[in-house]
Amino acid sequence: MLIVLLGILKSNKTYVLLDPQAPAARNQHILNDVRPVLILAETLLQAGESLCLHPDNINFAQIQVDNRILQTPAEGLAYICYTSGTTGKPKGVMVTRVGLSNLAQNHRDFIGLKLESRVLCIASLGFDAFGWDIFGAFVSGSAVYLAPDVLHSDVTALHQYLVKNEIGHVTLTPAILELLPHEDWHGLRSMIVMGDAPPADVIAWWSSRTRLCNGYGPTEATIATSLCEYRDGVAWNCIGKPLKNYRCYILDAQHNFLPIGFEGELCIAGVGLAHGYLNEPALSDEKFVMLPLPGNPYPERIYKTGDIAKWDEQGNIVFIGRKDNQVKIRGVRIEIGEIEAAIRRHPQVESVCVVASKQRVGKVLVAFVQPSSSTLQADILRYSLITQLHSAAIPSAFVFLSTLPLTVNGKVDRRQLENRPLEDADSRVAKAETETEALLERIVADAIGCAYVDVTQDFISLGAHSLTMSRIVALTSRDLHCRLNLADIFQHNTIRSLAEYIDEQATVAHTTVLLSEERRAPLNPQQNLLWYLSALNPDDCSYNLPVCVEICGPLDLELFEDSVNFVYEKHESLRTIFGESQGVAYQYAKPHVSLKLCDYCIGSQYQSLDALVKSLCATPFDITERPPVILRLVQFDEAHHVLI
Repeated sequence: MLIVLLGILKSNKTYVLLDPQAPAARNQHILNDVRPVLILAETLLQAGESLCLHPDNINFAQIQVDNRILQTPAEGLAYICYTSGTTGKPKGVMVTRVGLSNLAQNHRDFIGLKLESRVLCIASLGFDAFGWDIFGAFVSGSAVYLAPDVLHSDVTALHQYLVKNEIGHVTLTPAILELLPHEDWHGLRSMIVMGDAPPADVIAWWSSRTRLCNGYGPTEATIATSLCEYRDGVAWNCIGKPLKNYRCYILDAQHNFLPIGFEGELCIAGVGLAHGYLNEPALSDEKFVMLPLPGNPYPERIYKTGDIAKWDEQGNIVFIGRKDNQVKIRGVRIEIGEIEAAIRRHPQVESVCVVASKQRVGKVLVAFVQPSSSTLQADILRYSLITQLHSAAIPSAFVFLSTLPLTVNGKVDRRQLENRPLEDADSRVAKAETETEALLERIVADAIGCAYVDVTQDFISLGAHSLTMSRIVALTSRDLHCRLNLADIFQHNTIRSLAEYIDEQATVAHTTVLLSEERRAPLNPQQNLLWYLSALNPDDCSYNLPVCVEICGPLDLELFEDSVNFVYEKHESLRTIFGESQGVAYQYAKPHVSLKLCDYCIGSQYQSLDALVKSLCATPFDITERPPVILRLVQFDEAHHVLI
C-alpha cells in the first residue's frame, strides 16, 4: 500500500483511499464522485468506466522500470479525503502536495523523528490521520509499523504490539488512549492525541512518563495545524500554537480580530489549505474565503473551521467547541445532518433529531425518532445504518417519541433533547438475576454510557462499538478477575450469556482434569533432536538452564509447596515425561506429580548460592522417569529465600 501511494505521488497523480471496513454505500459514493481512472483493490468494485485491478494480477516483471524525475507542481493535488457531509453524503477534500509536504516536515521537526525512530500507523485508510502517521516517517527515514486490523478494536492487543515492537511514536484518539493499560514500554518517546482531548487523569499519567501532545487540525487544512505539549499548568483543551507555515486567527462575526480571552471562530491560513471540495463549488466558496484582514495589505485566503476558540496569555489557542452541527465522537468528526438524513431514509421514520448527549463515558449520539409505525424497533434502525455510516456515526441509543419537542418558532428543540435524561427505566428490560450478571450489568452500562441495559439484548443492539467492546473486556477482566478477549465477547454477546461463560470458566479453573498416562503424543522436530542427543549422552547437562527467584518476606513453606503442586497439576508441560516404543520416541503427561521442596540452608556443604546452582546444573535429568524440572528452595533466614 505505501509503495502504491509513493508511486502515485511520484507520477504526479492523485490518490483516494477507500477503507475496506467502511460501508459499501459510502465507498460507492466516493467512486461515483471521483470517477478514478484506475482502481487497485482486492475485491471487485462497481467501477463504471474505471479500470479495476487486483495487485496479484499485475505482471510487474513486464513493466519497464526507470527512475523518472517529474516536475511536481506545488499546488497540484496529492490526495482527496472524504469527510462527513450535511447532505447525508460525504464530501471530498482536495489536499495539495505542498500542504502534504509541509505536514510531513512539521511532524518530523516537532516530534524529532530520526532515522532510528519507530512510528506506528494505526489510523484506518479512510481517515486523514493515516497521512500524518506515514509521511512524517517517510521524510525522516523512520521505520513505519502498519498496525494489523485487530489493533483497531483490541486495546490489549495494541498494547502488546507497542511493547513487543518498542514503538517510539504513536498517534491515538483519546478513546483508545483512555483504554490503554497504564504501563509504559521501552523505547516510548512521544504520544499524540488527535480529534479531542483526553480526560485529565489520562493526561496526568501519560504526560508524567513520556512526551504527550494534543494535536488539532481539520482535513481542510491538511490534518495538523497546531500542537500542544501537555506540561504542568497547560489546560486540557489547549491546542498550542500554529505549526510552521500556518497562521491562525480568531475572528468575530464581522471578521474582526478578537483580543486575548475572547471567544470567536478559529480561522486558518497558510500553505496547508486544501483547494476546496470536489464537485462542490458553492460549499468551497462558503468555507474557503478571501478576507481583507486588519493589518494585511492584501486579502488572504482562509478556511473557516466552524470551531470556537480563544487565545490565552501565553499565545496558545484554547479550543472551546463547535458553532455548527458537527461533533467529535471517538476522534471522528461527525456531521449530525448526515446521520439524520440516513435515518430519515427508513420508510417507517416520520421525523428524527440526533444529539450528542454527555454521559459518563463522554459524548454519545442519541437519536430521538418520531416513527410512522408502531412496529419500528431500535434494532431495525441500527442495522439499516450499518451499511450507510461510519461506525462512530451510529447512535448509541434510539428513543422513540410520539412527537418531537418544538421551540416557540416551530423548530425541533435540540437543547431540550440534549438535556433529556436517559435514565427512564423500561419495565420490559430484563434485569440481572445473579451476582455476575449484576456486575456485568454495571460494567456494560458504564461502557456504553446508559443507566439501564437489558441482560438478554446483544451488545451491538445496546449501542456498543469496537472500542466499547474493548472497554467491556478490560473492565470485566479487572473487576471479575478473569481472562477475556474480544472473541469471547462476540461469541457470548449478551450479559446473561457472558455471565454464564465467566461462571463456567471460574469452575473449570478450580478443577484439575486428570489425563490418561496412555495418551501418548509424538515429538516435534526440536524435541526429537534433543531426545536423540540425550540418548547418545545421558549424562550431558549442556541444556540445563538455571533460574533463581528471590523471595523477600515471611514464607509459609507448606502453603508455598501446595501452590507449586497446584501449578504442576494445572499445566501438562510440567508433568510431561518421555519414552520410546519400537524405536519411536513419544511423550505423555503423568496424571500426578507430587513435589517436595528440599529446604536447604547454605552451610558447609555449599559455601555459596553459586556453588549450589552449579551443582544442580551438573545433575543430569532422567526424562524417562520424571519431568525435566528440579526445584530447590534455599533459606537464608525466615524472611529471605531463593527458589532455584
